[in-house]
Amino acid sequence: MFVYELEQVLYTKFDQFHQFLLGLSFHGYETNTFSFIYRSLTICIYNEVYINNIVVTGNYLSYVIHLVARLRVEFSIQDLGHLNYYLSIKVQYGLHGFLFS
Repeated sequence: MFVYELEQVLYTKFDQFHQFLLGLSFHGYETNTFSFIYRSLTICIYNEVYINNIVVTGNYLSYVIHLVARLRVEFSIQDLGHLNYYLSIKVQYGLHGFLFS
């Protein structure tokens, strides 16, 4: 799981960000307008927006890296590295994925 910070204030760019992800075949959730998912037969990529941070994770690292590269072209983002905490929940990494605790 990786975290990126938007250097612009997201709420001024959120509509552009939302349209950008829809253009990449991501789908939003009706219950949470800040969560997006891309799903195919073998690929699953999640994108969560929190204030001016973007959490990106998925089951294929190469696709996550490709998404981040596309985001960098469209938006000014800064890599904050691996996610350690999310909403005050610790993220632990293991061989088979991650665990919230």
